[in-house]
Amino acid sequence: MTSNIVLSIGWPKPKNVNLTKRKVGLNQEAHITWDKIDVNAPPFTEDANGNGVDNLKYRITETYIESGFQYDLEGNQTVIEIDRGFNIYHTQNNVFKRFLSEGVNMKASYEIQAVYNVSDSVLKNTLPIVSEKSEKVFVKLPKDIYCSKNKCKIGTVLSQNEGSSKMRYSNAINNRNSASSFFGNYARGFMKLGL
Repeated sequence: MTSNIVLSIGWPKPKNVNLTKRKVGLNQEAHITWDKIDVNAPPFTEDANGNGVDNLKYRITETYIESGFQYDLEGNQTVIEIDRGFNIYHTQNNVFKRFLSEGVNMKASYEIQAVYNVSDSVLKNTLPIVSEKSEKVFVKLPKDIYCSKNKCKIGTVLSQNEGSSKMRYSNAINNRNSASSFFGNYARGFMKLGL
């Protein structure tokens, strides 16, 4: 059994990572920038044989984090964060844009790494050299309106003059003549709610 290990000690990593949230139409977009790494400057130009970095790309790791509450036996509340999956993207530029998905109590974190391909050397046939991860930046995801909407509770819906919907329904059953018209209005109310 073989395994590959890449040692990336001291290779420059992306710095000054900045995240801004922008509104684009009805959606929201995460706009992430960082300082560009110059491969035409030291330490990349110090090899006497002229070997250097053939190309550089950036790896962006997007992680979804859900916040929740946990209670102990005494009723003390603790906020817990649970990772809910991640995506990896690559780009040649020092700018990354991503439309934000919706969620409830969710945020996304982003970390950037530099991925170096070394040219014209014995190292060229090895795996790419990967820098350490940058500092994390976070963005709160837009609230999912459907998931956070309170459900309509039929028993607690009160009319100004007639009482709760349960009471009106029981009165309609007792009065056979108005029962059919009540049920028609009752069902139409559910159809409007989409239930």
